[in-house]
Amino acid sequence: MEEEKSMEGQEIPKTHGYQTGVEFAKKIKPIGMVFFLAIFIIFLAICFSSGREPVKDYAPPHDSEYYAQSNETLEELRAELEENFFPYIDGVVDSEIENGKILVITEDASCIKVRSALLRYYDERLFEFAEQSGTE
Repeated sequence: MEEEKSMEGQEIPKTHGYQTGVEFAKKIKPIGMVFFLAIFIIFLAICFSSGREPVKDYAPPHDSEYYAQSNETLEELRAELEENFFPYIDGVVDSEIENGKILVITEDASCIKVRSALLRYYDERLFEFAEQSGTE
């Protein structure tokens, strides 16, 4: 094993640093490296895409463009959420239509969870969120 001198005059084995990675790559050869990279890519894909559905098997009846058309379609969305969505999400206190948007009132601790669940299915421009503290 070759050694080189550091600035202080101490000898450092060449296997430190990048040499260890080079030796590893030489040992596993190209096929092993491709296998290793494939496993790593699959791992990353699973880690970043495996978010759970907030409401199991929920599918919006219409897209956000449909609901943004008027207050009547917003009322339709509000009724849909009250019937098929909010009962399965903890922390929703109430909802009402205000200023051309659905105002979703949540408990303090649940605001982020409710917001992210709704925005998984619908566009943010349809909603406003307000927190209600538990001491009221």
